[in-house]
Amino acid sequence: GTPPSSELINQISKTADFIIAADGGARALLAFGIEPNLVVGDFDSIRSESLPAHWKVKLETDQFTTDFEKALTFLPKTVPDSIVILGGLGGRLDHELTNLLIASRIPSVTQVKFITDGCSIYRITTAFQHKFPVGDTVSLIPWNKATNVRTRGLKWDLQGQNMDAASQLGQSNEVVNSLVQIEIGRASCRERV
Repeated sequence: GTPPSSELINQISKTADFIIAADGGARALLAFGIEPNLVVGDFDSIRSESLPAHWKVKLETDQFTTDFEKALTFLPKTVPDSIVILGGLGGRLDHELTNLLIASRIPSVTQVKFITDGCSIYRITTAFQHKFPVGDTVSLIPWNKATNVRTRGLKWDLQGQNMDAASQLGQSNEVVNSLVQIEIGRASCRERV
């Protein structure tokens, strides 16, 4: 899909400990002068020969996994505190939904964020707090059943509601206090987005 802006890619890459480009994502890094630690994929979106010779490249021809799944298998051995995905919301709905489902498999101790220009998606497994501009829109979308959901800092705070696709969703809430806090009680599944 369409890559994020050079400003966003440069901003995130400056704080990253390890950068993996998933297939065609290498094109954006190359264009912006950012060298990843690894480029992985089946190389159907970019030819590996077009990359600098000194870049570390791993060809994975398996057609039963996505390039995002392939990239996740090459994370450093220790469980990361945080994974930031750029380009995972690139404009194709089927890819976006698949990427969100794949992210739900990542161990719950890892904070997962999808970031693009103008939109961010945070996976929340138990508790979350973040500073947002007052007036921003925040939607809470339960991937699985979440019980005892409590929020602070939103126009319509939740006070222990249960949320799932069959009952209550939380679309288009509004930030009224820049520090938004979300707490989730137990869930029916091990993880949720």
